[in-house]
Amino acid sequence: MLYLFYIQKTDISLDNTLNKINDKIFNTALELSGENLSYEKALKMLNSDKDVELQIAILNITEIKSTEDALLLTNKLTGQDGKIREVCAFKLRELALNPKFRQFFINEDIFKTWQNGFLDINGNICRMVVELTQIVEFKQYLAKHLPNKICEIIEEIKPMDLTSKQYLLSKKNFWLYWTLEALSNCSDFVEFDKIKDILEYCADFVDYPIREKAAKIVRNYNAKNANTIRQKLCQDENFYVRLVLKEN
Repeated sequence: MLYLFYIQKTDISLDNTLNKINDKIFNTALELSGENLSYEKALKMLNSDKDVELQIAILNITEIKSTEDALLLTNKLTGQDGKIREVCAFKLRELALNPKFRQFFINEDIFKTWQNGFLDINGNICRMVVELTQIVEFKQYLAKHLPNKICEIIEEIKPMDLTSKQYLLSKKNFWLYWTLEALSNCSDFVEFDKIKDILEYCADFVDYPIREKAAKIVRNYNAKNANTIRQKLCQDENFYVRLVLKEN
């Protein structure tokens, strides 16, 4: 399974100590993976500092019984190893979008962590968290907070140029891409004037995927002052940017 741990056999040149550590991790994971954990045991294991135990615990959570439990699970979305964050995003999408459990995720602390999930460096995680914008209450939260976060990212990008560290610039652009994607899903709750400056900046962005996201957002608005940006993007040099507005 994609989210189960993967331990590669160490090269024979590695010392015996490392081999023993990996064998112990493998045996622990093998033992746990064959066990059907109870809800209570899986939640308790979420406090573990062992990546293997965390992954298996998260995968064994098939329901949510309280907001406290939902928050405990959500907290693994950030500040963890990439494998943990990805399996957590997978499980959040599965449970939070289920009408049976959705009520337990309607919480501002949870929403704040989800918004931070847009700032991951793993596109799979960002994509799964963006899918949570199907929840109306999360859209409403983002309508209040996401434009400010996007403005912060833009202000960090503006002073950077090709002489800046490329990995840092790429990361900021990546964050901008996914926060714009999330914004496009909740624009029905956001007044155009609140994001006008964001769209004007992104409509001139050097990388076309950012301009494409700007087009995806501006097409949702009929406001008169949105027409200038729309017309500009309709004449964009990139086919995919223009296509977004033709599909509207």
